Amino acid sequence: MPSPDVDNNGFADYSFVSADGGAVNLVLENRTADALKIRIEDQAAGVVSESGVIQYNENALVIASADNFGEDIVAERDHRFQVRAVARDPATGKCGLVNDYDGTLDFKAWLVRSTNDAGGSSPEVQSGTLTTLQLPSSRPAAANLPLDFSKGVAPLRLSTSDVGQYRLTLLDDQSGIVVDQAGQPLPVAGQSALWTVRPDRFELTVAGNPGASTASGAVFGAAGDPFELTLTAVGAAGNATPGYGQEADSQGANLSHDLVAPAGGNAGVLAGTLALPGGAFVNGETRAADLTWNEVGILRLTARNDSYLGVTPPITGSSGAVGRFVPARFEVAVDPGTLGAFCGSGTAFVYAGQPMPWSILPEIRVTALSTGGDITKNYTQGGFQKLTANDVVIAPPGTDATATDLNGTGYPVNSVMETGVLSSVGPGLMTYSLSSNDRFTYRKSSEARIAPFTPDLRFFVSSILDSDGVSATMAPYGFTPAASFDIRYGRLFLENAYGPETLTALPMPFRVEYWNGSGFVTNTADSCTTWATTDITDTENYHSLDAASGTLSAGQGGP
Repeated sequence: MPSPDVDNNGFADYSFVSADGGAVNLVLENRTADALKIRIEDQAAGVVSESGVIQYNENALVIASADNFGEDIVAERDHRFQVRAVARDPATGKCGLVNDYDGTLDFKAWLVRSTNDAGGSSPEVQSGTLTTLQLPSSRPAAANLPLDFSKGVAPLRLSTSDVGQYRLTLLDDQSGIVVDQAGQPLPVAGQSALWTVRPDRFELTVAGNPGASTASGAVFGAAGDPFELTLTAVGAAGNATPGYGQEADSQGANLSHDLVAPAGGNAGVLAGTLALPGGAFVNGETRAADLTWNEVGILRLTARNDSYLGVTPPITGSSGAVGRFVPARFEVAVDPGTLGAFCGSGTAFVYAGQPMPWSILPEIRVTALSTGGDITKNYTQGGFQKLTANDVVIAPPGTDATATDLNGTGYPVNSVMETGVLSSVGPGLMTYSLSSNDRFTYRKSSEARIAPFTPDLRFFVSSILDSDGVSATMAPYGFTPAASFDIRYGRLFLENAYGPETLTALPMPFRVEYWNGSGFVTNTADSCTTWATTDITDTENYHSLDAASGTLSAGQGGP
């Protein structure tokens, strides 16, 4: 095809090249007042397309944007346009301003709404300081809009309060400024491009949201619990645009989220109605009452419509900080640990009256969960963990759960426990280890002289409750530590010793015994007890003990 193609035969050919990328812009120029359609045909592929009517006039009113925002029209933000009266010079064939359009002239003005128009409030127009007109949606019977022309140009301000999609039509059928060759007045008309008036932004409001911005902020709710969002499409002044969502191609919004705190934490999953349909909007507003977030921390919600009725930029809006979210509950699992024997050289045992330590510390695994059972990984990050070691309450045993004393009551136990250590062992996971300083003692008394038995101590995790009120809902959790040894009621037995007075030192052997249920017998399993003569008192004045010490062997000892 020649460029330009000026043979005026009604036909032109074009062959695409790879650089076109499948799209090309062509300019059509016509020098006569015609109503035309453009038909495009790919004969090889059998594809045909046809445009709407393109009207060429000898004279016209041209309505063009004179605003810094171009054709981006926003509800509640005034937009400046310019109306130019132009005509074709029959001598030169060129179009120019009609300078006779000067001063205040009256026109008929009305809207032609598109099929996608929301049917909302009509906009207002004003030229300079002249009368403001709320535009009708049909051609008026008489002139209704004065325009303040200066040498063929008039200013026009468009004021909108609602969304919409329409064209402005102007008609001068009474000034008589433009005439035909016979001197008869000609009507002069013009129509704007298709104006799409979009909302300025979305406003998002979360019911009951305290808007915490840090881990020390007020609690909003539990992870996984539903919350309600109100979304409003608003104009530049912040008022709702009632027509939003009422378009034929109903316009809605999509919700997303991002994490505000903790920094670097898990964004979690936002669930519920995230695609808000346009049909759900009433007076520019809709609600989503089923939103949930399965994490701890603070999030921000964003609403977005990428292209309102095909125009850009996108419509967006943010909720700001929503939170603080906390776990719904704690899940608990207990590793009961193992009690430590005093002596394990043979049959392991502990004497009544002798404190027992832990051999293996019990551990309480605490997992922070959402309502739906997801691990809230952010709980152990950035100060959002409100559970401390002091918040883990364990009730120790006061008696053995099985053994009884000679009175038939539970064998009494003295328990001395210190606060353990709470550690974070993973995202949302904590472990509470009991203290290595804990000690448990079976009381030794005459009523406690019973046959050996295996300890059966029952502990209870009675409460796990952090400062936000998050708790282990299934408490108490009972556990019994392992104990592979006996409790023995024991004594140290020293028999009388005999020998001639000529001996310089009289050996005095002793042994340790325990009650087997019917009598005392030597505790041959004891090769652990240490002894020293310094521990023996109340000797007669004419006796003295040689200094000696050692460890029992098979229950026997002595210097």
